[in-house]
Amino acid sequence: MSLTERILNRREHRKRQTRQLILDAGCDTFAELGFEACTVRDIIRRTGLASGTFYNYFDTKDEVLREIIDDEIGRISERMRESRQRAKNLHAFVLSAYREIYRAVVTHPKVYRIMLRNESVVRELYGDSGFSSAIAILREDMRNAVGGGILPDMNVDWLASVFFGAGYEMARNLLETEAGRVEADEAAEFTARLFLGGIQAFSECDTRPVKLRVRPPKKD
Repeated sequence: MSLTERILNRREHRKRQTRQLILDAGCDTFAELGFEACTVRDIIRRTGLASGTFYNYFDTKDEVLREIIDDEIGRISERMRESRQRAKNLHAFVLSAYREIYRAVVTHPKVYRIMLRNESVVRELYGDSGFSSAIAILREDMRNAVGGGILPDMNVDWLASVFFGAGYEMARNLLETEAGRVEADEAAEFTARLFLGGIQAFSECDTRPVKLRVRPPKKD
């Protein structure tokens, strides 16, 4: 490697470190002061960097929040997808996904508290929800699970909404109670059994096939 390449590599490494320093400071600031109350100056003050350095990497604090959320949702979505694709049966499909969610929540509580406490801001940044990409991946995995015979032939859009809603509220409870790894795994088992029981009860309480319409009926 030439001297020029080494210099460029070191420079790029410093840039990545500085960017991460700003993201970490933003996460701490949003958690302590709240997104609406904090300013760019509050964020950069935590880094020890010159005030103008922030704008070499981000234009606004909104961009900092979005990158923090994108990074976390991207990681957990990938881990959930891998666990669902490894599942050999319905129980494993559901349990593994909830376990990944809840373990992430108790491992990185600060990030998830920021998302839950700033829901209106998150919706504004993402159009509807910061979790929209995760839900889209969940729907795709559920369609594949239906095709593979792991899930019954049901309305995947509705099923994903129920799945996600239960997980969202349980995650909120785990944050509020400052739960740990053991409680996260217990919560995953509880939510999975409840979800699976609902699917079973749905098929048992009606003699008609489980299959539902792909979309709700249109109103006249």
